[in-house]
Amino acid sequence: MDKSSSNKSSSNMRARIAIQHDTLKIGCKTCGAVYFHLPEELHGFLSNWYPSRFVLDGMQFSSAEQYIMYRKCLTFGDTESAKKVLGTTDPAQHQAIAQKATGYHDKVWNGLRQVILMRALTAKFTQNEELRDALLRTGEDYLVECAHKDKVWACGEGLQDEERRDIDKWSGKNILGFALMEVRNMLRMQEISSELDPRPRGTITVQVNDITTLAVDAIVNAANRSLLGGGGVDGAIHRAAGPQLVKECATLGGCDTGEAKITQGYKLPAKWVIHTVGPVYRGKGTDAELLSHCYRNSLDLAMENNIHSIAFPAISTGVYGYPLDEATAVAVSTVKQWLEDHRDYAIDVIFCCFSQKAYDVYQACLDKTE
Repeated sequence: MDKSSSNKSSSNMRARIAIQHDTLKIGCKTCGAVYFHLPEELHGFLSNWYPSRFVLDGMQFSSAEQYIMYRKCLTFGDTESAKKVLGTTDPAQHQAIAQKATGYHDKVWNGLRQVILMRALTAKFTQNEELRDALLRTGEDYLVECAHKDKVWACGEGLQDEERRDIDKWSGKNILGFALMEVRNMLRMQEISSELDPRPRGTITVQVNDITTLAVDAIVNAANRSLLGGGGVDGAIHRAAGPQLVKECATLGGCDTGEAKITQGYKLPAKWVIHTVGPVYRGKGTDAELLSHCYRNSLDLAMENNIHSIAFPAISTGVYGYPLDEATAVAVSTVKQWLEDHRDYAIDVIFCCFSQKAYDVYQACLDKTE
């Protein structure tokens, strides 16, 4: 992409997250409103089709639409269609695939769709700082999706229709718009809670270092299933800890992918070693799920053992072939969500990088989600 194309793309992005306030008549009152439809239009960031990578249920998704349509297929047991949804980043394809899901039943989907929508929107706006800030800038305005043919997710009126400005003239339910308003309210309450809540919090830092030299409570070993040592970080940790480590590991019966087990650190500065087995990258949705389990299970084990400082390597990014940027997104989002879910437990997390390049990727990912 040349410089002029890059500048044009950035300009279009800013336009889609700019806020233009309008009005909506509700009975005798006139309220503020923000109208939206397609992802490339003004306020397009509110659309489920807007590109917004996030991790949910241990898997990475390219948009809210992909997650919703994936869950729609799974709801009716159509795993083949669910895999097809994960195989493309095109929201139009997501929708087309899910519309043909076998076993579909209106009453079931009508009961579940708003719950699934809220999960997707919560992940989308909590894991993408720029989108979260843009949503909060909509203030107290009503959020209204405008689409003639959509009487469920949208208000049933087009962006150019004057009827969109009068709620009594809507032919649709505007489910997406109202769900966005509730997510906005949740984000505001989280900000207030963070300001008022004095409880200890976990911290996340990134550094370039040799993980075997860190004087933390525990370091995490990117192990293989045998737990008996190997190459890369695994071999380095075993060498630094001495022969007693492999002897203890031999008593643990191995470890499944995504699981974690703990041993003493022996000659390491760290008191404990938490061994976890990352996935071999295959380009499937289960890769992110298994990688996320590595981080969650390691942190669960740390809390069970009263560990308050822990260092992670870039799990699975070596010989297991996981692309660094994708693995980083899973690592950062999983750790941040775990810390949010365990706000009463103080633990300092270090992402220990093997190179400056890895450091830059981790730091950029953290900066985006701060």
